[in-house]
Amino acid sequence: MLTEGYDERSNLYIGNCIIAKENVVIGSNNEFYNCSIGLPPEQRGHSGFGAYGVEIGDYNVFREYVTIHAGLENPTTIGDHNFLMIKSHIAHDTILGDYVTISPGACFAGHCIVGDHVTIGMNASIHQRLEIGKGAMIGMGAVVTKDVEPYAKVYGNPAKQHGFNEKKREELDE
Repeated sequence: MLTEGYDERSNLYIGNCIIAKENVVIGSNNEFYNCSIGLPPEQRGHSGFGAYGVEIGDYNVFREYVTIHAGLENPTTIGDHNFLMIKSHIAHDTILGDYVTISPGACFAGHCIVGDHVTIGMNASIHQRLEIGKGAMIGMGAVVTKDVEPYAKVYGNPAKQHGFNEKKREELDE
């Protein structure tokens, strides 16, 4: 396990965290605050650590009580410049792109693929094996049970599309 403190070589800050060092690859300029990274996935019939671990890019922030489970079939992957807020959960084999914001309490089931510049609202639940397109916005409390198109705005239970995130599309297409 990695210990609390600051590592000047990689500009890495680790607060009071559990990070399974053996199966977690961490880039530079990341901040970890009281979170659990790389522990075994919660899947019935599976015991021990995931065979593929977790790969974390650069410039990410992981706030209090964030959990990221090791992958079973592929590494659970976190890109660059992401912000994971308090009590968010990333299940095994999920892939987060870059510049993703995950609000407090949002949860991903396993094997999800999340595009760049996606925003996930508070307490949103994302079903397993879904893809969320680039620039999409998921509303707070949404229960997402289907793939989400790039730049779509979805909310509700079950989540339904309510237009597009035109501001983000214009910003990224410039």
